[in-house]
Amino acid sequence: MNATLQRYVLIGAGLGLYFGYFFRFPRDPNFAYVLVLALFVTFVMFVVRLLGLVSAFQRFKFFQLYRMTFGEILRQVPINFLQYGAILGALEARHVVHAAGGRVGTIVFMTVLGTFAGVWYWWRSPDKK
Repeated sequence: MNATLQRYVLIGAGLGLYFGYFFRFPRDPNFAYVLVLALFVTFVMFVVRLLGLVSAFQRFKFFQLYRMTFGEILRQVPINFLQYGAILGALEARHVVHAAGGRVGTIVFMTVLGTFAGVWYWWRSPDKK
């Protein structure tokens, strides 16, 4: 395993462990929150990327990170929605896992999901050395 992949996996597993270990079971799961928040975050990312097309904002380094053509921006909308929906859905699924497997089940579930997220982000990153 190369060092970059190992770093991504360990960071993802660590974040998953954190989200699993410190989870409190305050309410029943509500996946409507997932839908609304995923739509909201997708809209915000769409606006940020559109602002990168406006010449007045192009001098800011933040907006240079999101320089895309309009077609690329439109193609990213459903991808962003699925990504954010999956992440938020996993966080909401902790309630179901906690009810079924208790604290240990939640820790294992979130650590495994964090590990897979680390591999996925490594696979999408440009620095796969």
